[in-house]
Parts: sequence; structure tokens; C-alpha cells
Amino acid sequence: RAAAPPTAQARLAARGLALRVPPRSPLTTNNKPPATGEGLLAGRVQKKSTINTDGAASMEAEAALAEAGAAAKAANSGGSGSGFKATAEKTSFSAWYESWLEKAPVVTKMVTGSILWGMGDVVAQVAPAISEEVQRKSEGGSRPGKPSGLAALEFDSARVARACIFGGGIHAPIAHVHYNFLESLTVRVNALKWGAYGPTVFKTIMEQFVYWSWFSNALYHAAMGAMQGYTLEMVSTRLNDVLWDTMKAQWAFWIPVQLINFKFTPVRHQLNVVLVTSVVWTAFLSFAFPSPAESLTEAEEKPAAAATAAAAATAA
Repeated sequence: RAAAPPTAQARLAARGLALRVPPRSPLTTNNKPPATGEGLLAGRVQKKSTINTDGAASMEAEAALAEAGAAAKAANSGGSGSGFKATAEKTSFSAWYESWLEKAPVVTKMVTGSILWGMGDVVAQVAPAISEEVQRKSEGGSRPGKPSGLAALEFDSARVARACIFGGGIHAPIAHVHYNFLESLTVRVNALKWGAYGPTVFKTIMEQFVYWSWFSNALYHAAMGAMQGYTLEMVSTRLNDVLWDTMKAQWAFWIPVQLINFKFTPVRHQLNVVLVTSVVWTAFLSFAFPSPAESLTEAEEKPAAAATAAAAATAA
């Protein structure tokens, strides 16, 4: 049998030119192999290997990008796309509101306060009527001769306007100053020396018991009376009648809210937390402490009803 022809490596070895890749010398410039025949050949082999590696990595990256694009397209067009879009819209609104809070903090809080205080008064007017309507239906009909529930609702748009004016034009700018002052006061007294909860407790005590809650509640009742044209004496009488009850409700409602707010919310957003929570608080104030005109109307109706009942009893 004829012998197999020698391989290319065997032929090179016979000539003394066996393929060898010398190690890189630290003395070479830029850590490159020397410009010899063997070095050039080794450089070509290394360059080819690098190109192949980079090509494979590039193909893998393109495949990953294509897969991600297909998944995003399917998410936008499929059932799960609604959640993706909602998240994007939510993030977009948050960024938009945050930008306005940075550019015009007082104006932004005034607009927010006006909307939320108005919402609170709407809730205070509509919620009792809805509750009465539900109760009427559960009892199986309406009361004869007397409208009830939503049928008896007389929506007071002027009252909503007063709440919007107070929440946006009066309360929000003053509260903005209050929260910044309270933060500076906390830093000045170094409340952290009392522990991790020192600033939170200090702010809550100062706000609820020292100055802010007394001032803000008195301001609310006085402003609501003044916007209806009542005299200073009438407003003073109203404050004497309702301020202490308002303060007790204030402490029961706001102390837990503010402990959480002061502990976990940045200063620039603390008023926003209060404004959102004020939807409930405003509804309570509007329901529990109606305007002076409504209070006077109820006070006038009670003696009239009593006189009517007495006259009926005498006639009988």
C-alpha cells in the first residue's frame, strides 16, 4: 500500500518552519507580537479568531434585541399591553406633576388644594343622600309625602366654590410656608438627638398642639363665615361654638396620619399627602360643621317645628 502523503504541518516541520505562537513579550510596543513571519501568521490567526468571536457576540446581541422588540410589540397589542400602557401613563403623570412641583411649587399646590377640597365638599353633600337612598330602598319604598335620598338632594354649588377657594387660595399657600418652617425648626433644634423618631414626634407635637391645628381650624371656620358675609361678631360666636369640637376631631384624625407622613414622606410632598387626605377631612368638616347659614336655618326651623307641634296639641 502506498504511504499517505505528509500533512502540511509535517512538511513545515521538515523545513524547520513549524507553526509556533510565541508568548507576548512585555517589551513589545502596545503588547503586540514582533513583526516576524511567525508573528505575522500568529497575528492573522488571532485576528481571525477575534473577528469570529465578535461576530458571534454581535449575532447574539441582535437576536436578544429582536426578541425584546417582539415581546414589547406583543405586550402592547395583546391583553397584557393595557397594564404596560397604564404603568407608562402613570409614570408619565408622576413625572409631569413632579416637574410642575419643581417649577412652581406654590401654584401647583394651590391648584391641587382647590380640586381636592372641592371634591371633599361634593362628597359631604352627596354621600348622605346616597346613604339615605340606599336605606330607603332597603326599607321597600319612599316615605309618603316627603322626598328622600337623591330626590331630596339640593346640591349647593356655591358651597363647593367656597371650599375650592379656601383650599386653593387660602389653605395651600399658608400650609406650604408652614411645612417649610416646621422642617427648618426641626433642623434648628436638632430633633435627631432624641433618636430616630425624634423629628417625627417633634413635628407632630408642634403641629397638632402648639400652633398649626388651632390656627388652621379657626381659619377654616372664620373664612367660611366671612365668604357668606357674616359679621365679625357672628364669626366669633361660631368659633366659640365649634372650635373645641373641631380640635378633638382633628387630633383623632390627623395625629396618626401625620406620624406616618412626617416619618416617610419628603418635605416637598408632605402637603400633597395632607391635601389628598383632606378629601375625607373636608367631607367631615362640611357634614359635621355646616356653614353658618345652614346652622342658623336649622336653629330657626326647630322653634318653628316645636310651635307647630304645640299648636296642633292645643287644637286637639
